[in-house]
Amino acid sequence: MVGTATQLAVAGTTASTTATTGSLRTAGGLGVAGAGWFGGDIFCDNAGGPTLQNELASTTNPTLIPNRADETTGIGWATAQLVGIVSGAAVVTLAAATVTFAQKIVQDDTTASTTTTSGSIQTDGGLGVVGAAFIGGLVTANGDVGFRYNGTLVPDQTYTDYALAMGTEATEIEVTFATATNQNLDLIQMNVNAVATVTDEGPSASSQMNLMHTLITHDTDDMDNLRLKCADFTVNVAKDAKDAYAYQGEIDITDAAIGGEAGVGGFVLHCPSGTVTGVMKGVIIAMQGASLPSTTSFGLYIQSNVSATLTEAIHIGAENGTTITSGMVFECGASGNITAAIQTKGANANITNFLQVHSLTGCFNTTASIGSQRGRILVNWGGTQRCIPVYDLS
Repeated sequence: MVGTATQLAVAGTTASTTATTGSLRTAGGLGVAGAGWFGGDIFCDNAGGPTLQNELASTTNPTLIPNRADETTGIGWATAQLVGIVSGAAVVTLAAATVTFAQKIVQDDTTASTTTTSGSIQTDGGLGVVGAAFIGGLVTANGDVGFRYNGTLVPDQTYTDYALAMGTEATEIEVTFATATNQNLDLIQMNVNAVATVTDEGPSASSQMNLMHTLITHDTDDMDNLRLKCADFTVNVAKDAKDAYAYQGEIDITDAAIGGEAGVGGFVLHCPSGTVTGVMKGVIIAMQGASLPSTTSFGLYIQSNVSATLTEAIHIGAENGTTITSGMVFECGASGNITAAIQTKGANANITNFLQVHSLTGCFNTTASIGSQRGRILVNWGGTQRCIPVYDLS
């Protein structure tokens, strides 16, 4: 060992493998006022908790610096937190209950996820995301509830806000069909089978299952210019297509008893109390546009198909205690025109009766006496205009 006024040099080269071996040993502590340089590893052999301490360590001042060429990068310390520091900035903070990242996280592992316990990223709890999330594969909800939107939507003129979108109100997404045959696409698919826990024994009281439930509640403020619609279906067609439907529904019934009724569409307009004003219409069908074909357009088309026998194509009924003022009304505006209020077509020989009367009461009877003729109802009879006379009741 060689000592001078400014340095202590140890010439021995004995390696250190424990706290009591090596060319320089001390039974006490070691205090160094300046920098310390080590050519090998540093081992802290303290079962009570060895530490490398820097009294000035913080979230921006590293305690442990792994690369002497960059003294701003390493591990720092703050109260009850361990901080990873890169270039003087905290990038990850480890606390007792949380790990906080100040920068992005990149996971390069490509393990697929097929359950809640598989995949390159897994969590035993929930996942909270403040910003947008882009998913490149299937999103599967495997709990008792699926997807719910709890945000705050602000209406504007351009439909900026939305809870769910495929494309937007202003920008469409393109779907490309190839020249191969039989290509189909459902943007939303729902396929559910209702089964019972006990065979052929369902709920003991009236129950229902809805594939979709919508409800708009408007009961706080009057807004005279607000239109309320649970759905708005629009199809824009500017090129040839086979069929176009804004909505198509179908019910297939095989070997089943329907205790109530079955209907492809069920519509109820209910005004139970209070003062209600305005024009109430159960179903509105508006056929419009100057290019509408004049000989092949039907406002309401009812047809029996596939060997079916239809009891009544149109049934208008007033339940007990209710009133229908006019069962059917034909109305023209000042410049409107209805060529025929009722018309028969096709094989007229197959129309057995133009009118069938259930019972000879009310407006149908044989006891009223006929008086003077007062008018006539024009009829196009096989291309010739004729009339049905109208008489007074004497």
